[in-house]
Amino acid sequence: MRLVPTLPLLLVWTLLAGCGRSRELRGDELRGGAPSVEALGREVVQALAAGDTGALEALRTTEHEHNTVLWPRFPAARAADPALAWDNVQMRNAGARAEWIGAFRDRRVRYDRAECTGEVEEYGSFQILRGCSVTVTVDGQRSWTLRPFDRVVRMGAVHKVIRYVEVD
Repeated sequence: MRLVPTLPLLLVWTLLAGCGRSRELRGDELRGGAPSVEALGREVVQALAAGDTGALEALRTTEHEHNTVLWPRFPAARAADPALAWDNVQMRNAGARAEWIGAFRDRRVRYDRAECTGEVEEYGSFQILRGCSVTVTVDGQRSWTLRPFDRVVRMGAVHKVIRYVEVD
């Protein structure tokens, strides 16, 4: 009886066991979001039309992402506490989210497109895209360009809303 060396088999098994598994995310990455501004805009419009606050929050930066990943790289970080900045974002975000859900209530809203036409701010591992908007058709009649969010963070292939902004 011939024995097969166990070390080579163990190595092959270890390599194959890892196939198909997603890698662990580091603490300095964004989770969730969307793969593009277009996809992010589409998902935001769908969530607003459905009144789905959970989906809207999943498309927005989390407290950890804001305070640990993004905030330390912003110039304002030298002068302000990230927890205070996050509280301000949360307060403004909650009001804006409710306004937008109310504006979409009882309407048929079709997503047309999303874009960010403003400056792109570079912060090393991520960028802030400014001047973002979505264009929708409401009740099958009129096309509107709206700004439920005005800035998007892009880190690698992940795009997330920084915060929702009040209805103009």
